[in-house]
Amino acid sequence: MPTDRLDSLFQESATESEGKIQVHNRLGELVYTTQEGGEKEQRNEKEQRDEKMQRDEKKERGQGEEAFYSEQEAGTSGLTVSYSLAREVLRSRVRTMNRQAVGIVIGICIFSATLGILISRQFHKRMKVLVEAMEQVESGNLAVNVPILSNDEIGKISASFNEMCKKLQDYINQVYNAEIQRKNAELNALQAQIDPHFLYNTLESIKAQALKAGDEKAAQMVCLLGNLFRWSSRYKEKVVYLEDELDYVKSYLELMNYRLDNRLDIDIVSEDRYLDYGIPKLILQPIIENTIRHGFSGEGEKRIVGIVVKQKQEKLEITVYDNGKGISPERLSQIKENLEEAAINEEGSSVGIRNVNQRIRLMFGNEYGVMIRSIEKMGTAIKIVIPAIQKKEMERLVQDDHSR
Repeated sequence: MPTDRLDSLFQESATESEGKIQVHNRLGELVYTTQEGGEKEQRNEKEQRDEKMQRDEKKERGQGEEAFYSEQEAGTSGLTVSYSLAREVLRSRVRTMNRQAVGIVIGICIFSATLGILISRQFHKRMKVLVEAMEQVESGNLAVNVPILSNDEIGKISASFNEMCKKLQDYINQVYNAEIQRKNAELNALQAQIDPHFLYNTLESIKAQALKAGDEKAAQMVCLLGNLFRWSSRYKEKVVYLEDELDYVKSYLELMNYRLDNRLDIDIVSEDRYLDYGIPKLILQPIIENTIRHGFSGEGEKRIVGIVVKQKQEKLEITVYDNGKGISPERLSQIKENLEEAAINEEGSSVGIRNVNQRIRLMFGNEYGVMIRSIEKMGTAIKIVIPAIQKKEMERLVQDDHSR
């Protein structure tokens, strides 16, 4: 076989390998070698036999003393291809691979340590921001807001912290406003406090003088006024029966009817099964007073003021309506906006309605309160919505709410 063919066959292997490739024929003669400077030599028959025996011996052992050896026949051509690699070359390669492996391991360790330090610093930085925010809350600043930079555990903690601060601030504002309203109410009550017995005795004296003078109208007015004062001073609790609240409002309307020269028609409609329900004390009287003061325009017109009580599922709806001048759309929109204001404002014609709305919501929640509908020149309807529950149950509900 031409050696140039063998060169083309083993050129790539000879370039990449540091071992030696040799090709022998059946007679053991060296046909080709990749060793540099290696030339085919003419050997005598004895040398060829000795070399073949050495190759056979290496083949059986699989390696020589100083080199690894491998041999394989090339099909049916009679040629034998052998490969040998010096042990020192192999050891050198192993040492090189070991050094590379150690370098890679050291590089991975350095990279891992650096990455761990960076992650630790970032974690510490974010935790520091969260701790500083907690310290601000501890000092009383509830307006603090922690930036949320990711959706991991710290991000979720930060989001929960921000939501907690917001709810806590809303709750404090609500309690603060409620406390201010309570203090104002106590102050107003102290300023208007009159000895009930002195008041009753004075009214009875006026009534007696009116009857003696034959003025039954004046006597009846004094009697109604006495009933109002007696009812206000007798019931100290915050929740009363709906029946008692309606009786109080009826007395108030009858007294107003005398003042208006009997130009007021009163219509109160409620089923008996609703009368045992509980209702916050004195929430109807401000609505009625506002209706009489601002709901009518002409002096000689016939005025109708009615109260209708209905139950819808778990809610009790008490509607106060009139046939007055109604409210313009612009003014109605303004009144509805004022109902949502939490600030305490003692000015304006809708202050009584707003106070009733805030009082109901503080007791029962935002799903209850006051709603207004009006058509200009036709009339106005003000609906009060409270829970439809018995008086004792409402007392427990209000008491539990205030204890929290």
